[in-house]
Amino acid sequence: QYYQYLWTRMQSLDDKALLGELPYSLQLQLALVLNRTLFTRVPIFKQMETTCIVSFVQKMRPMIAMPQQVVLQQGAEASALYFVNRGRLAVLNQAGLQLDTLVDNDFFGESSLINDSLCVLAVRALEYCDLMCLHKGDFERVLLRFPDLRESVLEHAEMAREEREARAEKLALRCRVHALVKPRLVLH
Repeated sequence: QYYQYLWTRMQSLDDKALLGELPYSLQLQLALVLNRTLFTRVPIFKQMETTCIVSFVQKMRPMIAMPQQVVLQQGAEASALYFVNRGRLAVLNQAGLQLDTLVDNDFFGESSLINDSLCVLAVRALEYCDLMCLHKGDFERVLLRFPDLRESVLEHAEMAREEREARAEKLALRCRVHALVKPRLVLH
């Protein structure tokens, strides 16, 4: 099914070989065009200067997550910052309950990566997902070139965390209300 998914996404197994034959400047332009939506819709990139975005593009790698694949393991070290190009992923708490759903143009893994802490939540693919990932070492190299970026990423990480917590609270409230309003059996 994985190869069938690749085929439907119009990706061939020879993409790397084909792109590798292009001049570097053309490879970079192509990567910017192919990921244009990511850079125009993900809040973290909106305020970035072009040279910083180019640095990210040079380091980002595509990844396909298969359904039910755990992309980010709770309690593990974060190894990358992930951006969702296409697909849906579940954010799970310690008990395995779904707190939120990540969709196109969301990102995750940033706070653990920046703070060098263990992942508090797990992230599991609900379907085939096209992700772009920036591995920890590459992320650190970009931060060395753009020191102000760390604060920007932390601010966006905090805003995203607050939004996710608010959605999780609404979900928990709906579940509690639903449990209180159980249909009663009426005997005639």
